[in-house]
Amino acid sequence: MTKNGKITVLYVNHEDNVVGGASWSLVNLIRSVNEYVIPVILLRSEGPVADFFRSKGYECIVHSFRRLTYKGGVLKRTLRFLPHLVTNTWINHKCVKDVSRLLAGRNVSIVHSNSGVIDIGLALAEKLGARHVWHIREYFDLGLNARPFRGFGRWNVELRRSDAVILISNGLREHLGLKDCLSAYCFPDAVRSKNDVVLDTEKEKYFLFCAGEMGAVKRPETAIRAFGGSGLSAKGYSLVFTGNCREERKAGLMEVAKEAGVENNVEFRGYVADIRSLMSKATAYLMCSEFEGLGRVTIEAMFYGCPVIARRSGGTLEIITDRRNGFFFDTVEECSGLMNMLASALPLDVVRKAQKDAVARYSEEEYGSEIMRVYDVLTK
Repeated sequence: MTKNGKITVLYVNHEDNVVGGASWSLVNLIRSVNEYVIPVILLRSEGPVADFFRSKGYECIVHSFRRLTYKGGVLKRTLRFLPHLVTNTWINHKCVKDVSRLLAGRNVSIVHSNSGVIDIGLALAEKLGARHVWHIREYFDLGLNARPFRGFGRWNVELRRSDAVILISNGLREHLGLKDCLSAYCFPDAVRSKNDVVLDTEKEKYFLFCAGEMGAVKRPETAIRAFGGSGLSAKGYSLVFTGNCREERKAGLMEVAKEAGVENNVEFRGYVADIRSLMSKATAYLMCSEFEGLGRVTIEAMFYGCPVIARRSGGTLEIITDRRNGFFFDTVEECSGLMNMLASALPLDVVRKAQKDAVARYSEEEYGSEIMRVYDVLTK
């Protein structure tokens, strides 16, 4: 504890080149506990994410370290990753040594790992004599096609060594086998301040699809095919994508759009720092991912008065109640039908209920009390 009553928390973040959901969630977290915490953020490299955090006035330490996950099957792990095991171990060991030396005398109370794909936080906490919090937001094998390098069994043991584990949905807790873990807490991320709401009833003729990275797990092809099947392009509607999308990936998606007959009505806007105006004017937001841990963009849409059309799966099941605060689909055809329905009339009651739910469940103000409940238990 510092003289001003605040505790110092070291946050470990895995993103470096793309400001994705984990980085935005960390900003929401830090804002929510600003009165009680002095944040220090550890990053793997300089780049857009480091610039992003520094632009908000946060202290950053940059030091190379390695993730604990790999993508693909056992053969790929054997051929690509096992030869690097010694190197990766040495890099992480050096990071722990250097960062703990740099923070000597800072009285770090908690090391908070901001993602499940990194395990260096546990070693840092032990070296610093701090408590460790592991924040899990990913479905790994289902949502990311990723697996812990040493296997799920060993990783589960490591999770249980942590002083606290925070999971953002009950579905994720069950999937990772942590229902019986006494140190596990389950509550969703914060997404916006309770005052950051918009309700614009004058919608424009476009549907919105957002992703930090336009990867296959987000299922943008589903959105394109549903848009094509809706026939709304003939009425002047467009489908707008925001997020980082490699040129070869974009070319592949445009081929899907061409097959659906909507290539002239599909737009790629790239990364959009402030999504508020784009989202508040959209006819609807499309959430097509099958295994979303929580779906912070879905919640952003709720804050900004944008109707949500979502696949009935993953953490979205804990956010949306069908026809009450959003709309579920199971097939491309159902998605097309919902797009037509929302193009014909704005379901104002649904939008208002969604906004009320977002403020009550996903605001920074509510979130801060949950995070501090965990921190208080660990620092008593």
